[in-house]
Order: sequence, then C-alpha cells, then structure tokens
Amino acid sequence: MPLLILLALSLVARPLLAQDAYRDPVARQLVERARETRERADRSISSYTGVVRQRSAVMLRLPLRDRLLEREEMAARVHWSRDGETVVRLLASREQGPDGVEAGGFDTNTIFDPSGDRVYFVLAGSIGDSEEMWIAHPLAANAEDHYRYASGDTMTVRLPDQRVIRAVELHVIPRRPSFHYLTAALWIEPESGALVQAVYRPARSLDFARDTAFIDADDLDALDKVPGFLKPFEIDFENVVVQYSLWGLRHWLPRLMRVEGYFRAGSMRVPFSQELSYQMESVSDAPDAAPTPTAAELARAEGDSLIQVVGEEQNGRRRTTILRPKDDSRLIRSEELPPPIWDESPEFASESELEALVDKLKVSVPRGTIREPVSYGVQWGTDAPDLIRFNRVEGLSMGARATVRYAEREARATVRLGIADLRPNLELAASQPAAGRAVTASVYHQLASVDGTGQALGMGNSAGALLFGRDYGEYYRATGARLTVAPAARDRQWYRWSLFAERQRGAERGTTWSLARLLGSEHAFRPNLAADDADLLGASLALSPWWGRDPLAPQAGVEYLAEAATGDHRFVRSRVTGRTILPLGRRHRFGLEAAAGESWGTTPVQYHWFLGGPETLRGYGGSAAAGPTFARGRAELARGTPTGAITLFADAGWAGERSAFATDDVLVAAGVGTSLLDGLLRLDLARSLTHEKGWRLELYLDALM
Repeated sequence: MPLLILLALSLVARPLLAQDAYRDPVARQLVERARETRERADRSISSYTGVVRQRSAVMLRLPLRDRLLEREEMAARVHWSRDGETVVRLLASREQGPDGVEAGGFDTNTIFDPSGDRVYFVLAGSIGDSEEMWIAHPLAANAEDHYRYASGDTMTVRLPDQRVIRAVELHVIPRRPSFHYLTAALWIEPESGALVQAVYRPARSLDFARDTAFIDADDLDALDKVPGFLKPFEIDFENVVVQYSLWGLRHWLPRLMRVEGYFRAGSMRVPFSQELSYQMESVSDAPDAAPTPTAAELARAEGDSLIQVVGEEQNGRRRTTILRPKDDSRLIRSEELPPPIWDESPEFASESELEALVDKLKVSVPRGTIREPVSYGVQWGTDAPDLIRFNRVEGLSMGARATVRYAEREARATVRLGIADLRPNLELAASQPAAGRAVTASVYHQLASVDGTGQALGMGNSAGALLFGRDYGEYYRATGARLTVAPAARDRQWYRWSLFAERQRGAERGTTWSLARLLGSEHAFRPNLAADDADLLGASLALSPWWGRDPLAPQAGVEYLAEAATGDHRFVRSRVTGRTILPLGRRHRFGLEAAAGESWGTTPVQYHWFLGGPETLRGYGGSAAAGPTFARGRAELARGTPTGAITLFADAGWAGERSAFATDDVLVAAGVGTSLLDGLLRLDLARSLTHEKGWRLELYLDALM
C-alpha cells in the first residue's frame, strides 16, 4: 500500500513541477524549442577545418602578489570528419611552470562535435562520464524537476546580408543548491531553437567534505587526514561563458569558451582560468564533398617536419590522429602561439565583453537566489591558521570559532586565551556580499599589532617567536567596533577601507620563554611597546594593486595606506610602497622596493612607523627604529629560476622625527638568501652593518622574489 501511495504522489507531483517551472509563456516556448533542437542531433555537417586556440593559467593567491603555478598556450588546426579520420596538426604550444618552459600537447576534448552538446561541449567529457560527477542539463527532458525558467532581454545580431537574428535570454534557476545543478543565462534563437550564447555556474561550490559522493573511499580517507587549517577543500566554478557564431548563414558553430574559478584549501586560494577560441576555415554539409585529408597525406605534405604522435578513439567511435613537429622548439617559437590569458588578443573576447556577460548573469540570477539551509561550524586550535599563535604578550594563545552561514551571509564568534597573560579575547563579526564586495561589521576586545595588517600575529612571526625567541611585533589592546568593505573573499584583496571606534590600552610582556631559551640560549624577549591610552574614532584606506603575473616578465606593484583619527589624539598618517621585479636574461632577476611614510598631528606611539625584521629591515630586531616619519629601501639580485634561486640583497632604513634626520642614523644591512617558488618561502642570512652589528637568520613567507 505505501508503494502505491508513493507512485500516485509522483504522478501528481510531475505536472505540478512542470506548471511551476515557467514564470512566463515565452520561457516555456524557448525551452521546448531548444529541447527539440538538442534532441535532434545535428548530423548535417560532414566535416570542417578550423584553428583552435587555447590558453590557461593557474595562480597561487597571496597577500603581496599572485604567484604563477602554471600557464599554457596552444594553437592547432583541426580537420574534423563525421565518418572518417579526424586529424589535428599542432601549430604552437607552450607550457610554463615553476621548472621552466617546454612544449605541451593537445587535449582532444577541445574538438567540437557538431552533433554533441552545445551548452558545455568542452566540459562534457569531464562532467558526464561518471555516475557521481554529473550535472543536470537545463534543456534535458524533464529538467523541470530541477529548474525554473524565466525569459529575459532580447539580443539582436545583424548579419552581412542585412538580416537580423534575434536571440531571447532564458534565465535558468535551480530548485536546490547543489553542484549538480546550474544557474544560467542562455540566449536562444526562437525560430531554430539554436543556442547563441550561454553563461552559467554551478549553484554552489563543490565541497569535498560535504559532497562525498564525488570522491572514492581512498580519497575520502586521505581527506580526513588533511590538517584542519587546509579545510574546507573545495572547487568553485565562478562562471563559464560559451559563444557561437553563424557560419554560412546556416550553422551555429563555436566562437569561444571561457572558464574561471578557484580551488580552495582553508584560507589559501588557487585561481584558475581557461579560454578557447575557434576560427572556422571551411565547413561542409554536402554528401559528395571532398574527404578531409588523412594524417598520412598531411605528414607527406609537410615532409619530415611532422611526425605522428598519437592515435586514439574519440568518443569510442572516431580515430583522432595528432601531428606535431619533431623539433619542439618550433612549437614554442611559433607565430601562431596565443598570448597569455591575461593579455588582450583579437582571437578571444575582451575582458570588458566577458565582464558584461558575467555581470548579466549576476543581475539576472543572483547567487543568493537559491537559498541554502543554514549551516553551522566549529573550529578550534589547528583547524584554522589564525586560531593558534605565539607572542611575548600572550605566550601560546589558542582560540575557537563558531560560524553560522546562510546563503552568502556569515556570522562568526571567535574567542581565545593566552596562557601567559590569561586575558580573554573576543570578536563577533558578520559579513554579507554587496555589489561584488564583502561588507563586514565587527565588535571586539582583543590584542592588536601596530602593523595594522595582523602579520605580527600570523604564522610567520609566531613561528620565529616560538622557535628562536624573536618577536618582531609591537602590541596593544583594542576594544571597539569596525565596519570594513573589501573585495569578496574569493577575489584578490587589493583594496580595503574601514571605519572604526576603538579604546586602546597598553599590553605588557607576559613571557620570556621560547624553545631557544629552553635549549640554553640567553636571549630573552624584549619588553613590549608602552602604548598610549587612546579613545579614537577614525577611518583607513589600503590599496595594493599589482601589475604582471609572468615571473619571466617585468612586474610592479604599489601599496598605499592612509589613516585618520580624532578623539584623544588627532592625526593623519600616510605610507606608500613601490615594488618592481625586472628579469635580466633567463637566469637573473633584479628586485627593488622603496617605501616612505609621514604623520601629521599628535600620533599616539602605537601609530608610529616601526622598522626591523624581515618585512621592513632585515638584519635588525623589531623596533630597531621608530618614529612619525620613515623611509626605507631594499635591492635584490637573484640567480636561478622561479622554482629556486640564490639572492644577494641590501636593506637600508631610517625612522624618527623628520627634523632630527642624520645620515649616521640610517640602518644598513646586507646578506645572502635562498628563495623557493618565486618568493613563497624565503630564508635569508643578514648582517647589520651599522650600530649593533651582527648576523640574523630570517625565515618568512611571501617575499618580493
């Protein structure tokens, strides 16, 4: 009996879903027409020849600048045949990773099959071949079970013969938040049902901890062993853009495809992007058309310059043969090689065109349209990199955080306690997206560092303080509230402005203990800064744009900070930092960094500028120089590759009252170091050359190079 009831309910539910699926009759007509066209495979094209260009990049996002992990550019001429052999001639190929540059290969998934899927034809091989890694097609039969539809704007295209093609936008809204379903805007030509353009993204990111069906048992066991600070581990496809053009006034064939997203492991993000363009040279739909050239015929035409590399079954029924030069250097030097994906190119869509399409999807179907259930999470200790730290005020400080998420909104409460000072820290914060930005409001009672960025309370300085007894930070206690606006967490944090109201008080050194002291070192932590008592109301602005991503090409960046406050003290201060990296041949690079800052008004001592330590002045301890004015610079010469290099460097800096400046007070240091992964990890041996002369070993992250 229960089985019969369930069957009856299912028979009633499907018509209700279909009736609920369409918000207007135009949307229903578009879906029905496009579905008919999709189900009727296009076998009218017997062959085509075209040039496929591909470019991609994978970066590692860090506060100073993004590091290039891998980039690739490729061009190939494809001779596709429906019933015969498909032949690919590789024209150009270049892969660049940490180990250098080499020629790459060809991905057969980039070959367009006119009878295949039009929405995600390139991705079909990766999302449609397994029972778990599937995505419900928005135009498939019974897709109303998963989606709702609404019509949107109309796009017109004027053809060379003065005909006007009209395409109507179809909004695709998933019924539930899952990586299995798409949020999309599809432009469909109403008469033919042809897809003209598509922009889509999964309804939510793929979180391997929650979406365990996507990974096998062995990988799931390995995921359980990943440290907590590297979780969540997820993949987010932020947008996919597909465009078609009308060939011979008869066939809609691909023009371009763009994919953007990122991998996430805890607070670490790895953005990736890939772009494809198609330049069709000939298309045949005549039954008596001349056959496409075979691999042997093409190889003979090119002589000994081409060799057959691979022959395989594509889609289980067609043989695909790839030809490439015997000399890989021809591929790397070829004029057919596309520029890197971050450069404009006439073969690809412009950044403004792509941004307009993505913005259209954001407006038509915002991310918050699909409401996820409220989720809760608790982290403590090593579950997050900012929940455990060590400094001379708190000693070892452990924290715990409770998080509540709803849609893209988040509320969190963080508490921590240091074993040396036994002073509780508390922060309550809530954030939500607004016009592509993240707006965060917080109230807090916590230990703060004078650098304003929290670097002194981060992993690098904590490790140095615990292991070597070197704490470069200066600290004070802050109680107050802050409103901050910055880019969304998935984007590079190149700007930040905030309004704050704070009560600031001093904090005393709480411990002299470190592992170095435990092992017999006589070095003890210096006293902490004697901060001024201050009740302040203020604002701050930080900008940090960076230009250039290729480690083999020039790069430059600027960092600007401005702060103003009133209350017990009234002041304005500003700092500017310029950085550049210049390649000198293939094995050498030169780096230069210069910074200066000034203060006006009555600044409390915690708002002075402080020099000392690997971030500002290597070879000297924290607060080696401090004052309302400062200037510093560093120069570096590296020999090696981005993977690993040996570096010679020199630092110089001064801080104090401008009227008291004297060249004898300038602190100078020099040394030698080693850099791994383009400055991701840096180890320097520095010697101070003025005042307290001596050697210091500096270990830190995210260096200039």
